Amino acid sequence: MTISAVYLGAGECTQGNGQYPLKFTKAYHDLKPHTSGTNTAATIARCQADCIRNSAWCRAAEVVTRDDWLSPECSLVTDMASFAAAGLALQNNSFGGSQNMGGVNYRTYCGNGGVCTQTNWAGGSLSLRAGYRCYLIEQSYLGEGECRQGNGQYPLKFSIKYYDLRPHTSGSNGATAITRCRATCKENSMWCRAAEVVTRDIWPTPSCYLVTDMASFAAAGLALQNNIWGGSQTIGGVNYITYCGGNGVCTQTNWAGGSLNPRAGYHCYQ
Repeated sequence: MTISAVYLGAGECTQGNGQYPLKFTKAYHDLKPHTSGTNTAATIARCQADCIRNSAWCRAAEVVTRDDWLSPECSLVTDMASFAAAGLALQNNSFGGSQNMGGVNYRTYCGNGGVCTQTNWAGGSLSLRAGYRCYLIEQSYLGEGECRQGNGQYPLKFSIKYYDLRPHTSGSNGATAITRCRATCKENSMWCRAAEVVTRDIWPTPSCYLVTDMASFAAAGLALQNNIWGGSQTIGGVNYITYCGGNGVCTQTNWAGGSLNPRAGYHCYQ
């Protein structure tokens, strides 16, 4: 999956409901003062890179360059469900508690009065505040077409229809389908390599495909429940339909960086 940082705006990264999320914060003392030379730009680049490197759970990168603080700060933003799903655990479930990840020390800041377990990113939002910048970690839009493997063949895909967004041509239903599908892929980023959204004119119900290959799926500790084209698969309590490699042989799929097969009504986010 190709991951990039998208600038949300000048302010704090907050949850979809406007409350504070779960954040791990570190000061970049080597870039003090942030007002000197390219220190601010270096802070932004480093914080984004740290979040992208931890994209299995990091939902946004928050950079702080306040006038009254000489040392810039970086916060890796997430919620408890995303953090736990990546196989990680809080070392201190308290506001301001210490957390060591990859040999780096952070401070933990939890929304909802310091209760980390109640955090829910829910797509995120922006709370305007001077000296703060929020960058969402998102997939890149590959183009209109099917998400294919690097060799142009069909990958391993898990499909679900969004009946509550039918018809996709009504209001913001199409945009909501895209947002929901991309978010689901991001939540499963340990194995999901791309999100494919289908909004064809002849099909009023939009579909979402979580795209991967057999090696990535197995490496995440998951197993196919039906190794056939059109087989059923339950992931996280949600039912999907399995589509494998064009010929129904899931074990032969190999994402290999992916590619785009132009096709109207299909959208690939890698």
